[in-house]
Amino acid sequence: MSMNLDHIAGYEIGSAQLLTSEQKKEILSIIQNPLQRQHQSLEGRASVRHADVQGLGKIVVKSYRRGGLLRYFVSSYYIRYGQSRAYQEFDLMNQFRALGGHAPEPLCYVNLGSLFYRTWLVTREVETHYTLAQLSRHAPELVHQAVQNLVRQVNLLIEHKIFHVDLHPGNVLVQQTGAVYLVDFDKAHRYLGNAHSLRQQYLRRWRRAVIKHELPDDLSELFCGGILTSSHD
Repeated sequence: MSMNLDHIAGYEIGSAQLLTSEQKKEILSIIQNPLQRQHQSLEGRASVRHADVQGLGKIVVKSYRRGGLLRYFVSSYYIRYGQSRAYQEFDLMNQFRALGGHAPEPLCYVNLGSLFYRTWLVTREVETHYTLAQLSRHAPELVHQAVQNLVRQVNLLIEHKIFHVDLHPGNVLVQQTGAVYLVDFDKAHRYLGNAHSLRQQYLRRWRRAVIKHELPDDLSELFCGGILTSSHD
């Protein structure tokens, strides 16, 4: 994948498509505005903001934040070992989409700093959606179709040995059509074990998330049943 790199006022902007100077400046303006941390039960170690950029439409800007004790001292800074976290997520999302997977379109990543850096990922917004967690609580009659579509996406991950380490019902977006999109590929990576081992990882983590967040049992039964059944096809 060929990349377009630009440097503006100390920021590095990388994209797989050409962005205009105005679009880049608008994205940087969004990044530089203070962001209030969101508190949601299924939120990961990232905060997002939504915006509308001329020529790009509705976008989501994700900033990366540390977990654990370090978050009290350097919540938004990382030490660089190779590529930034935003670049790695940007790259793997593009790989998944190239395989036919459903993930939001990555538009660009932004880095600030060299050894100690901050980083952001910009994606196109998936419009008119609920998370699967929300759907299970407020429109349970729609869950069956959504989980069937999710199983197909997870089977694609398994087939190509991609380990989405934070796959849970809060990171599955469901549109009104029933189409599902997987988000938050931070720390996702190529899996070195076999398909059976990866499948078990997904099953265990999914069950644990459903229990932890007190979601309906149907989410585990439908997902795990679908994954196990398809493994015998």
